[in-house]
Amino acid sequence: MYEAEAPVNIALVKYWGKRDVSLNLPTNSSLSVTLETCTSSDLQLVTRTIVEPHHEDSVILNGVESAPNERIKRCLKYLRSIADFPCVKVRTENMFPTAAGLASSASGYAALVTAISGMIPLDANQKSIAARLGSGSACRSLFDGFVLWESGIQTDGSDSISKSIIAPGHWPELCCLVLILSAAEKAVSSAAGMERTVHTSELFPSRLEKVPDHIAHLLRAIEQRDFSKFAELVMRDSNQFHAVCMDSYPPVFYLNEASRTVIHLVHGYNRENVRLAYTFDAGPNAFIFCLEAELQSAKELFLSQIPGLATSNIVECRVGRGAH
Repeated sequence: MYEAEAPVNIALVKYWGKRDVSLNLPTNSSLSVTLETCTSSDLQLVTRTIVEPHHEDSVILNGVESAPNERIKRCLKYLRSIADFPCVKVRTENMFPTAAGLASSASGYAALVTAISGMIPLDANQKSIAARLGSGSACRSLFDGFVLWESGIQTDGSDSISKSIIAPGHWPELCCLVLILSAAEKAVSSAAGMERTVHTSELFPSRLEKVPDHIAHLLRAIEQRDFSKFAELVMRDSNQFHAVCMDSYPPVFYLNEASRTVIHLVHGYNRENVRLAYTFDAGPNAFIFCLEAELQSAKELFLSQIPGLATSNIVECRVGRGAH
């Protein structure tokens, strides 16, 4: 029996769109941060996976057994091309809502690949490729701290890999509050939303041109621990990502009323001094960055101003380690 757990990651410069759907090759590089849950509660932003030999490949996700889907088959096929191993039963449990814009597939496939790496030898690039074949952003949850996923140019995807570029300890004061505003499964999956955007959004090509500069500028802000600049760049990228989603035809909406309330609250809080930053993935749940000195005030702001939000729906995180 082989066990692993993997955290969620949140993209600071988003990956959205695929140049090759079957290989999960992105249209643009992305920059993310791996999040380590700091609060002790039932809500943990991790996926825990156990892999054990079995008479056939099977999956138990959150207690429900099923045959492997195409993404799992693709991942296992690649791993078996490196070194053969027997059929496996994969037991996976997400400690947070699934398919709600909290990167459950990212942590799930990162945990799966890490567990199987106990059965066969895998180097960092092989792990990255295997996880990416399951879910694109999963290759980022493998690694510590701030992670760059290169889009690559090779048609076989051999250079589309992730790597840690800034260690977790670089900016110890940086915190992230994850606000669970909805546990509902999103109406349009990330895969479907990406495909729609790539084929129909007139704004999308313009975004692709700007992403390399976004990454370079954001890396500079992180290296300098410049929170004000970090916050502006992260929020602008999130806004632009959701703008191209809404520019798709038919439009794709991932934010809800509570999400928009968060955006207004953050900009109001920042009126005189930039102290908070939001970002949203393909879902309504908010990732709020701040420095440690602002943490309690930020919690109080959202608890008092967002109807129905409880302390149990807020997860406190720090920049942390990847799958292990």
